[in-house]
Amino acid sequence: GHYGPKIFAEKFEDYSWTPVGSMVSGALPPKELPPVLGRGKTRWGVMRFGVEQPAKGDFSLKINETHLMHLFDGEKEIKLPEKGPATVEFKAGTDPQRFTIAVNSVYRSANILVEVVTPK
Repeated sequence: GHYGPKIFAEKFEDYSWTPVGSMVSGALPPKELPPVLGRGKTRWGVMRFGVEQPAKGDFSLKINETHLMHLFDGEKEIKLPEKGPATVEFKAGTDPQRFTIAVNSVYRSANILVEVVTPK
C-alpha cells in the first residue's frame, strides 16, 4: 500500500502470474482480475502482457478507458489522461515490451480493452 501501483511493475523472478481470459470482444472486466488488497477499500486488479516488435517497428496501444488505470512500460509509468480513451505510441528500435496495467477494480466499472495497432 505504501508504494502505490508502481510496485506491480517491478520484475519479480519467483512470481508466477495467473493466466486470465478475456471476453470474445477482447475486453477484460476489472473484477475478473485476482484482487490485490491495497489501503482502505482499494483493491488492485493487475495484468501484464507483452508485445513483440512489429515488422515495421512502430506500434501504438489503443486503450478504451483510462479511468483509475496506471500503465507501465517495464518499470516506467506512462502518463495517461484521468478519463477517456487514449493512444500511446512507441517507436521502432525498442526491445520487446513488457506492459503492466493496474486498475482500482472496486471503483472502476469499465472493462479493460487494449488494442495493439501497427502501421499499415
